[in-house]
Amino acid sequence: MKQDELAQLVDEFGRTADSVFELGAMLGFLEERTAKKVDEKEVFDLAASSIYLFESWAGLMSAKFIPRRRFFQGAEFRITPLKEEVEGGFLFPGHRFMPFICRDIFPADAWLLQADGSAPHVKRIDFPMPLAMNALCFFGREGALGYLASDEPGNAGQSEAVSVSVFDLRDFYLENHFKPGDSIMVKVLDWLQGVFSIAHAPAEDSLADTRDWTRAMRGAYERMQAELGAEGDCYEQFAIMMLLGAEDGRYPLMKQPPLSLAAFFNLQQDIVVKPLADRAVLCAADAEPEEKALLDFFDLDDDGVEPSMLDGYFKELGLSLSEGDAEAYMRDALFHGENNPDKVLDRVTAGRALFFKSADDQDMFHDLWLELWEDVELLYSETDDPFAETRSQLLSINDKCFAVVRELDKRGALGEVLKNPVFLRFGQLTASMSAMLVLLNCVGEVQTVSRKQLDEMMGAVVPALESLIEQLSKS
Repeated sequence: MKQDELAQLVDEFGRTADSVFELGAMLGFLEERTAKKVDEKEVFDLAASSIYLFESWAGLMSAKFIPRRRFFQGAEFRITPLKEEVEGGFLFPGHRFMPFICRDIFPADAWLLQADGSAPHVKRIDFPMPLAMNALCFFGREGALGYLASDEPGNAGQSEAVSVSVFDLRDFYLENHFKPGDSIMVKVLDWLQGVFSIAHAPAEDSLADTRDWTRAMRGAYERMQAELGAEGDCYEQFAIMMLLGAEDGRYPLMKQPPLSLAAFFNLQQDIVVKPLADRAVLCAADAEPEEKALLDFFDLDDDGVEPSMLDGYFKELGLSLSEGDAEAYMRDALFHGENNPDKVLDRVTAGRALFFKSADDQDMFHDLWLELWEDVELLYSETDDPFAETRSQLLSINDKCFAVVRELDKRGALGEVLKNPVFLRFGQLTASMSAMLVLLNCVGEVQTVSRKQLDEMMGAVVPALESLIEQLSKS
């Protein structure tokens, strides 16, 4: 069974599970559905990275999981509309439902049920871009722009105002004599489907002593940072904070909270939202949470490793390629049922003419290439290649990296571009991706890498590289 099919079944179990369960329950479900034995570690990694589950933090490697839809059932959180929203009679959803709504649900598709069971209509308005970005800051800049483009494709490239979907709460505000500073107390009825109940929470209700709640929130934030480090995004950070707060049990974070999450973090002057390649994270104001912390996990220590003869030829030919990269391309070909080493060579040298010092050098190069192919073909087993599809995705972006550099060289622009900071960043990320590809060649090493870590790597590197490729292609 391919890994993406197994992941779909893991997610199916995660969506429908009614209570905390041990890994064995999921294994039984999977083996019944697939009529075959499944790898326990692979299933554990898939479950740990599923957006529908929490891995239990109560004990190290406890192999227990918590369905998020059950965990958030009945949770309460606060939204404090802007003055412009109250006066305009609407609510812009933005990031305000994080993490109390499944990632599958676009926030404007949520249902907000009032006391009489009615739900406000969704309408479209023109909204000032600065206010929209403020209400989307937990997505990060790229995520916010993606949100706006998903809501209305015409928002792409806009800087003054954007067309957004909002909840029409004019009647709700009027009936409750809503005023700026008041909040909406939101209760989760169905996390998976995005169904909530809403009630008026006057500003004076939040003036009660918030010390215990904010202290518990701060403790949950600090424990979350210790657990997640550079992984995840604001959504996941919020989710883990709620989980850790619940497991701590000293003060309920999701019962009539006196502040919204945004208000809490606004009060923490030493915590800021900082953007990464395609997301945003909460971190200390003096921290620099770049992808480096994540990428360092995948860096291979090659000190003392002598370059192979094939590496020497790659360098002489001006190919930004290592023997490990070549092996990754060969493994990818075998995974897709291709058995022609010449086609693999054509792929890695596309756009580059090969000039050898002599006919003997050319023959030697091809002999070394065929020797590597034969070694890889002899040892390759699809069953021992659990991350083949991830490698295919990385090689696809690597092809684009090759193409943009070779095109710049062909135009005679490469020398000038080398001085560009964009190219420096490009070089750092391609080096990390190369290390990642080599790691995926090593079956023993890959066993120590989880699907979650690989997904984090992909999420950090691929969008950043695509953006850099676009910038370099215009150089």
